[in-house]
Amino acid sequence: FLAAVCNDGSRGAYYMKEASASKGHPPDSHMWLVFLQGGGWCWDAASCAARYANERGLMSSDTYPPTREASAIFSPDPLLSPFATAHKVYIPYCSSDAYVGNRAKDTSSGSNWHFRGQDLLRATLDALQIRAKNPLAKGHVLYFGGCSAGGRGALFTYEYLAEMVPEGVKTYGIFDSA
Repeated sequence: FLAAVCNDGSRGAYYMKEASASKGHPPDSHMWLVFLQGGGWCWDAASCAARYANERGLMSSDTYPPTREASAIFSPDPLLSPFATAHKVYIPYCSSDAYVGNRAKDTSSGSNWHFRGQDLLRATLDALQIRAKNPLAKGHVLYFGGCSAGGRGALFTYEYLAEMVPEGVKTYGIFDSA
């Protein structure tokens, strides 16, 4: 996963909560939610320098906390989220490329920024297969989406998602503000 880096070269990250029971509902170990954070983008040295100065957390993982609480679609309350008892994965946005980039920094052209969103996404899906107690498998259902730039990246990637997950995983897209 060496290429799975943020704009500044820091390592990409993800947050995962394994399926768990909630308010009398058993864990749904066959359902997954993978959600890509949004947050705009940058496109040249000037826009990326301004973004880094003002929104460093969207270009670097250096300040990411070890755990992260989330609400709405990630709520553990079955009355608030249909995914309350599912596996939930949140991928923070740090590539400024709507998760579609595949370019390392090129200092010869004056670029000090990596745009490795596709590598970050693929590395996360690979890591889930290795680290999850009950990894994605035939018969599982994967809801894959995001908001804003994350929604755009999810929409772009959805066409290729079947190549990134095990055969027999049923996929659905959730594209918000893409």
